[in-house]
Amino acid sequence: MVIRREDGQIIGWGGLYEDPFDPGWDFEIGYYFRPDVWGHGYASELVHAALDVADLKLRLPEVWAMAHPENGGSKRVLEKAGFQFCRHLPDRNRLLFCRPRPIE
Repeated sequence: MVIRREDGQIIGWGGLYEDPFDPGWDFEIGYYFRPDVWGHGYASELVHAALDVADLKLRLPEVWAMAHPENGGSKRVLEKAGFQFCRHLPDRNRLLFCRPRPIE
């Protein structure tokens, strides 16, 4: 759950997870925010915090994320965080983005 500090309102959810209902997928970052808070940097902040956990604590070799093909804002958030487009997943109507752990 993502709670806005200023007023304590729930504005979305998200984080780093391994989907227990879809074995075989790597760790992924997922998020959802209310449309009225889009464009305020909350998704970028969440993605960067999740990548810190993936890179520094879990030392994951790769992290995935998905975006709806028509969601340009989400695609930009992922690309700015270092994700690259991997492939289209037609059965989910999603674009799959991948990001390897940076070389140390």
